[in-house]
Amino acid sequence: MAPSIYLIVFPMLSFAILLLFGTKMSKTITSIIGVFGIALSSLYALLLFNQSLSHQPERQWLWSILPDQSLAFSALDVALLVDPLSVTMSLVVSNVSFWIALYATEYMAREEGLVRFFAVLNLFVAFMLLLV
Repeated sequence: MAPSIYLIVFPMLSFAILLLFGTKMSKTITSIIGVFGIALSSLYALLLFNQSLSHQPERQWLWSILPDQSLAFSALDVALLVDPLSVTMSLVVSNVSFWIALYATEYMAREEGLVRFFAVLNLFVAFMLLLV
């Protein structure tokens, strides 16, 4: 199955681009980057959903905290569980967030804090997907 970390990477990458270069961009480019990161995450969630229908639930290991086995307790692993429920919820979160971001391009078009809005929206979507 495809790595599920990309669900989180796309909005985080958009957040980083907007945070670093957002003040130098036009409002149109800012809106495109803000929506594009969430749209990629939504498309990737659709791909994971299609794959989860034909695969068994999978635990995708990211890294270990305290990997030393000489301690009295075992290592703590950080992993993402990819099962039909988590993929369905990530599909819902990413699709709803995409439509909110698309609507916000016109709603926030004349506001001053457009860069900050899309940066925080992408950060929020990334953490919502991490939570799911």
